[in-house]
Amino acid sequence: MKRDAQNNASTSVQAYLTLNSLSLILHTLRNRANTILDKAGIDLRVDQLPVFLLVCEKKMLCQQDIADTLSRDKSSVQRTITCLQRLHYVKVSTQPGDRRKRSISLTDQGKALFDKLRNDINEVQDSIFVPLPETEKRSLLHTLSALTKSI
Repeated sequence: MKRDAQNNASTSVQAYLTLNSLSLILHTLRNRANTILDKAGIDLRVDQLPVFLLVCEKKMLCQQDIADTLSRDKSSVQRTITCLQRLHYVKVSTQPGDRRKRSISLTDQGKALFDKLRNDINEVQDSIFVPLPETEKRSLLHTLSALTKSI
């Protein structure tokens, strides 16, 4: 009985330490990616990239679609879109059939930024995975994808 309690406590401590490690890794990677973006003269933050890249990929989306796809709340997406709009990377237009729905699309500046970002994103990804062999990198990406889908 005492051994079971010790095992449960040990498992709880290990789970906490793993979560703490993940938090530290995420913080470090965010800072590293933001530094690379700054050096490249790109005035976006890592947290804004998913919205921007989704609009790049899909060409035109409404805010709710973006929020649903990224599993983010609509107000968070709205703040990011407002920022991207101020930077002239996206434009917001009202959909003809429903004035409540607003479509988000890239501007010419946004398209130019996307072209520039392709290389910088590869640099960020390469710097993140540099200590891992290719097989471990693929395994990690697969695991992270599965975890993300389960959340």
